Amino acid sequence: MAEITRDVLIVGAGAAGLTAANDLRKAGLSVAVLEARDRVGGRLWTDVIDGAMLEIGGQWVSPDQDALKEAIEELGLETYSRYREGDSVYVGPDGQAHRFTGEMFPVAPETEAEIARITDILDALVAEIDPDKPWEHPNAADWDSISWDAWLRQQTDDDEAVRNLAFATGSAMLTKPTHAFSLLQSLLMAASAGSYSNLVDADFILDERVVGVCSRCLCAWPSVWATTCC
Repeated sequence: MAEITRDVLIVGAGAAGLTAANDLRKAGLSVAVLEARDRVGGRLWTDVIDGAMLEIGGQWVSPDQDALKEAIEELGLETYSRYREGDSVYVGPDGQAHRFTGEMFPVAPETEAEIARITDILDALVAEIDPDKPWEHPNAADWDSISWDAWLRQQTDDDEAVRNLAFATGSAMLTKPTHAFSLLQSLLMAASAGSYSNLVDADFILDERVVGVCSRCLCAWPSVWATTCC
């Protein structure tokens, strides 16, 4: 078996692992990156399905993502504003698709009011958190002991409101079921974007895309690719 010696070993060739490898190589250290899959990228994943190149993983660039924007600039890539015209589609509890325009989903007025009320509560909580040190908040332990889903259901018995509020940090951002992570993790995700309102504002959080595909951010680091073992 071949033996390699490096200053640093990184497990995982996702965006974080390859970014770390790139930074360490810039600092003059030798690096090896280990990846269990037969591809790099982690949750940045582009694939060809039925002849079409599709973004299956992360694909959006928002104004708060300073590190990503710096990487895009460093790699000489370009972005473009996402398409904003036309109707949006909302699939309600009845399983039916409903076309709509505007920012709010086509829900009942009482559900819309609940979403707005709880969003205000979340924005207030997020404003108290330091995204670099969320554990220092005096309520951090309590917030980390209750799931995101359970906390939302403590706020309202409107199931449709819960599902809409849970979506932004659940399946959309963390790609996890809402019972699988805590309120604190959801608040931290929102704090990294500036507010919970930002996470549910499509014009903010889905602002731009990378010309070509987002996984080009990883493919453009050939020196890092050479150190990656799948």
